[in-house]
Amino acid sequence: MDPHASAGDRFGDIAEEVKRLAAVSAKGISVYLIIVIAVGVASDLGIAFGNSFMSVIITIGAGFFLTKYMIEAGGLAQDGSTRSFWTYLGIAILTGLGIGFGLLFLLLPGLYLAVRWAPIYGYGMAHSSGGVGMAFTAAWESTRDHTVPISIAMLFPLAGFLIGMGIFATLPEVMDTGDLAGSIIGNGALEATSVAFTLIGLAVYSLLARPETEIAEVFE
Repeated sequence: MDPHASAGDRFGDIAEEVKRLAAVSAKGISVYLIIVIAVGVASDLGIAFGNSFMSVIITIGAGFFLTKYMIEAGGLAQDGSTRSFWTYLGIAILTGLGIGFGLLFLLLPGLYLAVRWAPIYGYGMAHSSGGVGMAFTAAWESTRDHTVPISIAMLFPLAGFLIGMGIFATLPEVMDTGDLAGSIIGNGALEATSVAFTLIGLAVYSLLARPETEIAEVFE
């Protein structure tokens, strides 16, 4: 991705790669959404899981499955295979803590970290030199000149996140009334947002880490 191109052109490149990854990963995305929405609804309505550790484990496992599926379906793994679950878990914990604290104390630092770490799962799981430490360094360095187009791309999933959070603001009423539709919509909006952020992050990785000849072939 040419840092000298306009932010609009680079956003267009990201959008095109997101569409490509979404198309080749459609089956995996569907499986992921079915699993995590079902777990969320069961927890909301007290059918199963509750706030148990098991629901967290299932959600993390589903996230690993989705990321691995997208990398392999999109042809992003440089050596033909992805890194282990433990690499994914390490990145998930550390980025979650960093972004979470940034959002909690000051909103903008959290958003800035989310932008700079956007391609981190790609570098950690798909790059031939991948790993947790390398992923943080590579993601930070590679996004230095691309914060504006990545930020623009991330604005769109935020709408889904806000819709989901708005619904969960009334969660006590949803749980009291057993509002299945409200729970499905709320969980669906939040999980669709998670899918979108994963797509954007891997699209950014694809455009920044892959050789220009491979990227050109993708868009032909």
